[in-house]
Amino acid sequence: GAGARRTSRTAVHVGAMRVLVRNLAGEELELKMPDGSTALDAKQRIAKQWPSYPVECLQLLGGTAPLADAQPLDSLGAGGGGAVLTAVVSLERLKRGVTADSPEAARSAALEAFAEFAPPADDGAAVALAAACLEARESGVRRAATKAMVRLSQRGHAGTFEAVVASLACRDPVVRVAGALTLQLLARLLNDTDAEVRRIALHVLTRAFDRGDKRVVAMAVAHLQEPAHMRTCGLCELLWTTPQEALELFETGHALILDSRDEEAFEAGRILYALSLPGHTLEQLRRLQGAPAFQAVQDDASKTAIVYSDTGSDRSRCHWVAQTLRESPRVQPFRVLRLVGGLDLWRQQGLPV
Repeated sequence: GAGARRTSRTAVHVGAMRVLVRNLAGEELELKMPDGSTALDAKQRIAKQWPSYPVECLQLLGGTAPLADAQPLDSLGAGGGGAVLTAVVSLERLKRGVTADSPEAARSAALEAFAEFAPPADDGAAVALAAACLEARESGVRRAATKAMVRLSQRGHAGTFEAVVASLACRDPVVRVAGALTLQLLARLLNDTDAEVRRIALHVLTRAFDRGDKRVVAMAVAHLQEPAHMRTCGLCELLWTTPQEALELFETGHALILDSRDEEAFEAGRILYALSLPGHTLEQLRRLQGAPAFQAVQDDASKTAIVYSDTGSDRSRCHWVAQTLRESPRVQPFRVLRLVGGLDLWRQQGLPV
């Protein structure tokens, strides 16, 4: 009828005994198991079809009674030899699977599932469990822990990144970077010996915080000190600042504001006291290092260079100007920030032009 609940059913035909498995989301999985199969055999097949139900945390129920792994399925057969089972995730099984005594693959699978199923209202228990694994000896477990932190954050677990990032209170990005890299576990992961751990740790940062967030600025700079082959464009894309913060930096004498649009647009309207540093064409970019504004950035290492265009989009003119500035041997990369929202957002907020 129109009010009937829809279910998703997948059939896997591998043997003689019919087993219908249901989960709490209303999905159904039909298995045909060989004679002599056990509950563990069924769990292994279920895990292949439903990857979010790893064997390590899967509990099968026959009615309301939990099945032991060694229990034969044919002991559950009724009438035509079929059985109906319910698949649930056991958080206690997951916690045991994350312990240090478990094999690396089992711990990693348990972490992934735990992040998916742990209830947000657990007073930080899930976050604490994942955070403890960020310092695991095995790189595979560390990778799984970083992914788990992302997922816990997405699912609304409070305190996810407070568990791994120290608060940076200074308002000036340069001061924050130079004197306040008080990062804890994630900062250490950015220097992990395993390249994949470093990559995932960076992914955590980009997913966790908005552009221009003070913690992101500091973390990005920590990564920019690696050898050149590790300083990717993606890392530099983390270095942003907001219009209000840019204005405060300028008014306190800590910033130069650079307009990356062409000269005509600059003359038509610009941020008050901005310097022209156009990067609209390839020819302009080639001449960039000879421009007075470029020299001003190189000559005053105490000031942050804030580059803007009309909108500040990911591949706008300010992207190329900022990149060229950061490539100068006389400019520390973290001194160059892009303006979130560009001139458009600056005007919308009623700031001086």
